[in-house]
Amino acid sequence: MFQSIQFHIKRTRQFGFRSLLFYIRFKLSGSPREGIQLKGVRHPLSISNTGPDLTTLFQIFFAEEYKIPFDTEVNVIIDCGANVGLSAIYYANKYPNAMILALEPDANNFQYLIKNTTHYPNIRCLNKAVWSHQKSIQLIDIGTGNWSLQSREADQNMPNAIEALGISDLVEQYEIKGIDILKIDIEGAEKQLFSVNYNHWLRMTKVIAIELHPNIDEKIPETFNNAIQDFPCKKYFQGENLICHFNTPHT
Repeated sequence: MFQSIQFHIKRTRQFGFRSLLFYIRFKLSGSPREGIQLKGVRHPLSISNTGPDLTTLFQIFFAEEYKIPFDTEVNVIIDCGANVGLSAIYYANKYPNAMILALEPDANNFQYLIKNTTHYPNIRCLNKAVWSHQKSIQLIDIGTGNWSLQSREADQNMPNAIEALGISDLVEQYEIKGIDILKIDIEGAEKQLFSVNYNHWLRMTKVIAIELHPNIDEKIPETFNNAIQDFPCKKYFQGENLICHFNTPHT
């Protein structure tokens, strides 16, 4: 009982008093996984579980860990590792005129992504992974389920192989001239993404919001910082995410 009280106090401090009120209503209504309504969100949403997905919901909609201040119009957002679509929905409600590409490789998560975003015509969902270049990969379950699947290179004819795309592939396919927000949460594949083939799309990026996952590979922060060292930016953390505002985008 005491541990439960401590947990709720800690969560309320982290996500605010509104999150506590939401959680009480959530539990009293039977902890539904569908038809969840949030203030400021135009359409109800669904989650695949009441553990990690609920925590992500608190991080995104109550702590607003993906909130980015913009003085200009936001036109293009790329959401790498969209999961069940909560971050894409957050951005779609903030920036209803922006084109949002939401990439999610896991089939179960992708079903929820499609369901959650069906009323948002500005969100385009791709059942793809993100890599440094176009490549076949496999998803690896490290024991945490589809919440944090990791990716490995694979041959195209291997069982369960899926397609991964580079950011440059997306830029070319969708004729993107500039990326306003690049959100990256790809469970360790950040190391591959920022190892090669990044100069072109980094030059056209205004803001990166990234979770670096040093718990998966301690080299990821170093790889990322090496990649952006020639691109001056302002850095700060919001929750688990490192936010990078680049000084000279779209050049």
